[in-house]
Amino acid sequence: MEQVRWRNFDFALLVSTLILALFGLAMIHSATMGTDLGGFSLSGLPMRQLIALLAGLVLIALLSSMDYRYLAYVRWVLYLLNLGMLALVFFVGKQTYGATRWIDLGVFDLQPSELAKPLLVITLGCFLAQRQERAERLSTFLLSILHVLPPTVLVFLQPDLSTAMVLLAIWLGMVWIGGVRPAYLLTLLFLSIPAGVLAWRYLLADYQKVRLLLFLDPYQDLWGGGYNILQAWTAIGAGGWLGKGFGQGTQSQLHFLPVRHSDFIFAVICEELGFWGASALLLMLLLFVWQILRVGQRAGDSLGRLLATGVAAGLAFQCLVNIGMNVGVMPVTGLPLPLISSGGSSILFTLLSLGLVQSVSVYRRRSTFEPLS
Repeated sequence: MEQVRWRNFDFALLVSTLILALFGLAMIHSATMGTDLGGFSLSGLPMRQLIALLAGLVLIALLSSMDYRYLAYVRWVLYLLNLGMLALVFFVGKQTYGATRWIDLGVFDLQPSELAKPLLVITLGCFLAQRQERAERLSTFLLSILHVLPPTVLVFLQPDLSTAMVLLAIWLGMVWIGGVRPAYLLTLLFLSIPAGVLAWRYLLADYQKVRLLLFLDPYQDLWGGGYNILQAWTAIGAGGWLGKGFGQGTQSQLHFLPVRHSDFIFAVICEELGFWGASALLLMLLLFVWQILRVGQRAGDSLGRLLATGVAAGLAFQCLVNIGMNVGVMPVTGLPLPLISSGGSSILFTLLSLGLVQSVSVYRRRSTFEPLS
């Protein structure tokens, strides 16, 4: 069994993961130079990121040694755990920047909405795999919506609109691969237009509306939310072709660029490494997502394909939104750039998701074990 495990382990994906994570660690170090959060002391963001990275690598090792199909036995336990953790935030959560998204565990702040992503991938994957012979039925489509709505609503109420959108992106990728009829998705698209109008009028807070529109004209709030966007544009433009050099970015080192270690770390990369450095990162991220999808293509069953697709959909959506908001083509959100942005919960649960993908790679050969039959 050990020989099979090591032969099927996707070392290329692991190498891509390590390259991105270590590159992110270096850029967090650069972005926090000269601040109380800099350096590799226990209180510094780079050290926290390193500890989370090492813990995440342990999770990859543990999950890759476990057959992912065993998760089907505890899928409802995991679903209830997901809802319970998201609900717990409202009672014991810590409020930061007007949002209640974190639970203070003393050692670090746990963000349940980050854990919700891999848990949704697992539970929705098990549900769709169980109904693979009825994938084209309307009941499967409607039940999948009912499956994703409770965690999405709980995340939205924190409020965390961007992560709620990630959960919906995961759902969309998985139901598409799961075989749901495109006509159902097209109908939902048309219905989402009036639903979006109602949400804009009655559900979204004023600051959320401002944030969604501000990227169109950041000059309308020059010293508020527009300031972040304009500083990011300045940093990206200042980088030129080759950049100013590692640790030499004016916008980042002089602290003009806000939240440069997380939301706007891509702007730091553009300023310090230039167009070619940013392009290399984009190519690496594309390769990274393609490697995950490739694992899904080689999976021996529908559950494996669904798990890999869900992880890839969530990570690809986060990359698209984070980079888009940095360059000014999408609204500013709090979504991190996977494996690059600072955030212990983000990198820990991203690596947990990649552990699921590695399990699919290791146990991709069909066996007599069919927990969903």
